[in-house]
Amino acid sequence: MVIGSRRIGVIGLATLLAGLGGATYGAPGGHRAVVLPGDMTGCYSLYDERGRPASESLYFAPPKVRLDPTPYPVRGDSAWRLAKLDRDGRDDADPRSHRGTQYWAADSLTDSIHVVFHTNFSGSELILSRRLDGDTLRGRAMEEWDNGPSTNQAGAVTAIRYPCGPEAS
Repeated sequence: MVIGSRRIGVIGLATLLAGLGGATYGAPGGHRAVVLPGDMTGCYSLYDERGRPASESLYFAPPKVRLDPTPYPVRGDSAWRLAKLDRDGRDDADPRSHRGTQYWAADSLTDSIHVVFHTNFSGSELILSRRLDGDTLRGRAMEEWDNGPSTNQAGAVTAIRYPCGPEAS
């Protein structure tokens, strides 16, 4: 059977469009596969590579965070809300800490989660492996700036899960 070039072109275009139809754009970096938050939700203490609270060295990052299963509507279906917590695990009462864009997203292609704290000008992004080591997630931090250099590696980071108390709700 002979298939004309026009039919091959139509089939090729349809195949391409069908493949793009399942794409989800959400987390930083463009195309991400959708992953449900599942076992990643909860409260975490965040530390930099020297073991200090992340808030002491990473721009706009809190010392603790609660990853919430509620979708973050601005980023589509591949991101969820988070709450910045203070050192005592309470919701951060400082109104300046709530400005900008803050969410977390899962990336099944790299089996990681991205935790983003951004003022809409500058901020930090933690890229953590989804593989738990006990109650610990490990990864790296990036800082993004509105003035150069636009992105820089900020070193290793650790997120240690702890039970969320009533003060973190």
